[in-house]
Amino acid sequence: MDGLLGISFALLDRFAGLVFLAAAFYFLHEKASDPADRKARLSFFDVVKGIAILGVVGIHTVGIVSEGASLNRIIWASLPLFVLASGYLLGWRHNKKIDLGEYAKGIFWRLILPYVVFSVFLSLTQPQKADLASIVLDVLLGRQNGDSLYFIPLLIQLYALFPLFEKYKKWLLHPVGLILLFLLSYSLSDWDHGLRADSWNANLLSLVFCGRYLFYFAFGIWLSRWDLEKERLKGVLSLLVAGALLLAVSFNPAGWDQPFFYPIWVLFLLHVLYQAVKSYSLGKLLCAILSQFGQYSLMIYLLHAIVIYQLIDPFKSQLPVGGLGAYALITLLATTISWALGKVVWDSYNIARRWSRR
Repeated sequence: MDGLLGISFALLDRFAGLVFLAAAFYFLHEKASDPADRKARLSFFDVVKGIAILGVVGIHTVGIVSEGASLNRIIWASLPLFVLASGYLLGWRHNKKIDLGEYAKGIFWRLILPYVVFSVFLSLTQPQKADLASIVLDVLLGRQNGDSLYFIPLLIQLYALFPLFEKYKKWLLHPVGLILLFLLSYSLSDWDHGLRADSWNANLLSLVFCGRYLFYFAFGIWLSRWDLEKERLKGVLSLLVAGALLLAVSFNPAGWDQPFFYPIWVLFLLHVLYQAVKSYSLGKLLCAILSQFGQYSLMIYLLHAIVIYQLIDPFKSQLPVGGLGAYALITLLATTISWALGKVVWDSYNIARRWSRR
C-alpha cells in the first residue's frame, strides 16, 4: 500500500510541478526594463541565500539536537533554494556576453581556491588521511566535515556549466527546454535517492553529481530575465495555489517527502513575504541580517560544522532552553559565529588579493 501511495504522490508531484511551471511561464512575462531595475532586486536573492544557509546549518544542528529532525521535511529545500539564488545572481551579473577568462578567474578566486585551501587544511590536520590521493579525493568529493562539503564541488560543476546555459539560452531557457531539464533532473533525483536509500552519504559520487540540481539552476537563470516585482496578483495566487498542493504532498503519510517543486514554491512565498515586510523597520533589520548571511554564505558553509561540533556541542548542556528551543538557538548561534569568523577571514583574503595586485 505504501508503495502505491508513493507512486501516486510521485505522479501528483510531476503533474503539480508542470502546472506550477506553466503558471510561471504564463504570468511572469514582463521583462525588467533595465539592469538598474534588476539591480534593485538583488537584495531579495541575498536574503534567499541567507535563509538557505540558515536552513543548512539547521539541518546539521540535528546532529547534536535530535528534536530538530522533525523540521527537515520543511527545510530540506535549503540547498535547492541556494542553487536557485545562485543561478539568478549569475544570470543577472552576466546578462550579456560572458568573458570566459574573467568569469573563470572570478570563480577560481571567489569559490574554488578558498574551498581547496580549506579542504586541504582539514586533510592535513588528520595525519592518517594526509596522503596525496586522500587529499585529492577529499577535494573532489567534499569528504571533509563528515562528507558535508560535497555541496561545494557540486556548486562548482553548476558554475562551470553556466557559460553553456548562456551560449544556448535560446533553447535551454525556452519553456520547452526548461521542461526537458525538469524531467532530466527529476529522473536523476530519483536515481540519486535510490543509490542513497540507506544513508544520505551512501554513494558520494551520486551525492556530489550536480544533475539533480540542473533544473533549479536553470530556473534561477531564467528568472533573472523576468520581472518579479510586477507580476500580477492573479499570477501570485496561481503560483501559491500550486505551491499549497505541493506543501500537502510534502507531508504525505507514505514518507515520500521531497516534492521536486517544493523549493520553487518556497521561493515565491518568500518573495511575497519579503515584499510585505521590507518596508517595516523590524523587517528591514531582519532582511539586512539575512542578506549578510547570504553574502558570506560560502564561509558560513565551510565553517559551521566546526562551530557546531567543536565550539557549541561541549557547552550545549548549559543552554537555558532544551528541545526545539535549543535547536533554534544553536542554529542561530552557529550561523552568527560562522558569519563573524568568515567575514574576518573573507575580508582579510580580499585585502590580501588587492594588495598582491599592486
